[in-house]
Amino acid sequence: MTINYNQRYQQGYMTDFSDLYEACRLTAVQEILHSKRIFPTTPHVILDIACGQGRYIPFLKNAFPNCQIIGMDISLTGLVLAQQAFSAHHFATAMSEALPLSDKSVDMIFSIETLEHVFDVRATIQAWSRMLKPGGKILMTTPCANKFSLEWTLMYLSNGLESSTDGYGRFRRDEPGHLRRLNSNHVRELFAEAGLKIIEEYFRTHLFTTIAHDSIPYRYRKSRKLKRLAYWLASLDWLLFRRLPNGASMLVVAEKI
Repeated sequence: MTINYNQRYQQGYMTDFSDLYEACRLTAVQEILHSKRIFPTTPHVILDIACGQGRYIPFLKNAFPNCQIIGMDISLTGLVLAQQAFSAHHFATAMSEALPLSDKSVDMIFSIETLEHVFDVRATIQAWSRMLKPGGKILMTTPCANKFSLEWTLMYLSNGLESSTDGYGRFRRDEPGHLRRLNSNHVRELFAEAGLKIIEEYFRTHLFTTIAHDSIPYRYRKSRKLKRLAYWLASLDWLLFRRLPNGASMLVVAEKI
């Protein structure tokens, strides 16, 4: 299915972090961005791939105040909104498989929930590697198809593990714009082929996030207490299980060899 992202951004797509999954992902991403062990020095040039309207830019700037950010997305509408909000940075429309930057030109690639959307996941990761300087880092998240998360189990029991055109597969409950759901072995193989070494691997959405999301309609509840309860419950996955691979979402840090 072809998704009109210009139309989606006009309708307020991904404007904030009010969704439970988005709020929990932000918590995890912020923790990694502020890790001096993972990022001992400040990356000077950060490429934010699939930046949308730039909602992660304030958090990148908070972690790396002196960085220059280049945002790229397929949606011109999203980029116009980003340029209006963050005029000090640069934005360009581009497909993830054919990003128009020079070889070895960026210190860090930041990509949140992108690989499930692109047409050619292998070409996309190869493009990331091409633009990254030796020793440069990638921080990315994507839905995860590893076995035995609650989400995977629900799909398995309901015949919801679907095929995809590229053979990786997807979950029936994934939104239409998600073309695939990779598992951690897929990611390791694709990154290794591109000359990228995974140095950190974390997982989310093992159990409690799915329970909280499905039992407490977070976005539609006016009660702040219910929202706080849902967030607290969902946060337990990251706090307790981040190293366990049976998560329905993965967060990967990789380095250009």
